[in-house]
Amino acid sequence: MSITKKKKIIFKDKICYVFDFDGVIKDSVSIKTRAFVKIYENQGKTFSNKVKEYHLKNGGMPRSKKFKFFEETLLNKKPTEDKINNLCERFSFIVKSEVVNSKPIPGVIKYLDNLNLTKKLKVINSATPFNELNDIITKCNFDKYFNKIYGSPSSKIENLLSIKDDFNLDLKQIIFFGDAESDLLAARELNIAFVGVGNFLKNINTNLNQSNKYLFINDFNELI
Repeated sequence: MSITKKKKIIFKDKICYVFDFDGVIKDSVSIKTRAFVKIYENQGKTFSNKVKEYHLKNGGMPRSKKFKFFEETLLNKKPTEDKINNLCERFSFIVKSEVVNSKPIPGVIKYLDNLNLTKKLKVINSATPFNELNDIITKCNFDKYFNKIYGSPSSKIENLLSIKDDFNLDLKQIIFFGDAESDLLAARELNIAFVGVGNFLKNINTNLNQSNKYLFINDFNELI
């Protein structure tokens, strides 16, 4: 099947376009990778590499859960809630301005501009804490594009279900754009259409490329 025909099928009857943020709207995944490594740099190179590997393998997971894993599993500590919150605050301080100043994913601005000419719903579904995410989107002047923003502590699946209920949709009317395996798994769990952005997801399961529910792109220029 040609890519043009597949695009027509996968986007047919879709009312709500849901976007992850890091790696989908902004090219900011590497910023957050560096921040996790920086926080644990005093543990040495080997430990930092484990932190980096876990972060990249678990894209879409809330940072609080990642810090809990690093502390409990890698450092064999029993962190308090205050400790995890402090780590999250430090992380936010490190990354916030860099994410705002990072480049958009190629083609995404034009794609969102085109969607603004339609009556499609446009929503953010991210693992970034809501208040931080809302502030970043406002500072980037991206709030003009989105009807609503959903962040953590709710999971990607919980947010997708909230989107369905909040906008009185059927799940088949939703399409989700993500860049991490957790995004793909959330879409599969709810049996909704999914667009994988970037190279990471392309070879996870080649059988998915044959399905009319999944499309994998390098960037949004392929959809313009």
